[in-house]
Amino acid sequence: MQIPEHRPVSPGYFQDLLADLLADGGCRSATRFNVPHCTNVTVRTSGLTRVPYLVIPLAGDIRVLHETDGQVQAFIARRSAALFFRSGSWVYCDLGSSRRWLRITFDSNCIVFGCSARKVRGAPHSLDGFIGRTGLPAVGLEVLHDLDRNDHPGPTSTRWRAQVNFLLELLAEYCAKAPAGRNKARLTFDMACEYVKGNPGDSLTRERAALAVGVTPNHLSKLFKAVGATTFVDYVNDVRLCGAMDLLRSSLLTVSEIAFRSGFSDPNYFSRAFRKKTGMTPVQYRASAPGR
Repeated sequence: MQIPEHRPVSPGYFQDLLADLLADGGCRSATRFNVPHCTNVTVRTSGLTRVPYLVIPLAGDIRVLHETDGQVQAFIARRSAALFFRSGSWVYCDLGSSRRWLRITFDSNCIVFGCSARKVRGAPHSLDGFIGRTGLPAVGLEVLHDLDRNDHPGPTSTRWRAQVNFLLELLAEYCAKAPAGRNKARLTFDMACEYVKGNPGDSLTRERAALAVGVTPNHLSKLFKAVGATTFVDYVNDVRLCGAMDLLRSSLLTVSEIAFRSGFSDPNYFSRAFRKKTGMTPVQYRASAPGR
């Protein structure tokens, strides 16, 4: 198995990327397509999003199926067109002809910047990354929370484009003020955690996660023990179970459907793991949720 080039980079690298985007007029809205236009895919990633994030192709295009509250929409984003994925949505992504793309993830206590690139279709990609340990200013959080609302008019609206470009301006300022020094082991561990959160589906394996962050599977296991004081499998299960809890509280899906959507291939194993973590069965947890 080939391992992609991986290198932690300074915040200034992403500051320059964002400055170039803004100088070129900022991000445009993605184009909405009929769903069949996005089904002939070659490179696929899919999963339930835990936190909101932006993806911006810097070369080529990206096609996406995006499901929120049972509604499926299809978009194609060409160079400098932004895709914003709300938390709790299901994303099926085809990298299409994209050779280089920027991804910005808004976690609860940090912002993760990643820039990936492929030299040829299907080849391992390089992954440049930086993780900021503090969040956005209050005005940025207000905009982010508005974009993350289910009733937001979405990427075809003028409001959406203005808000995304405002976020990019704040992020460029954020990178300009962020310290450059990072521990490589901690950065690789953090990026692996973000990869797991963004790709918790049943196709996730230790080998895939290791490939995504540019280390060997054995080295990734050692990182999770040394830096995170846990195992890779336990961390993945925790992420999947947290996603399942969200779905039990917020959806009417059956327990089996939630198990599959959260990344568990066996509903019985899911129920046992859920009870071990919470002390309740999924049905009991749902019944105890506020508003039920």
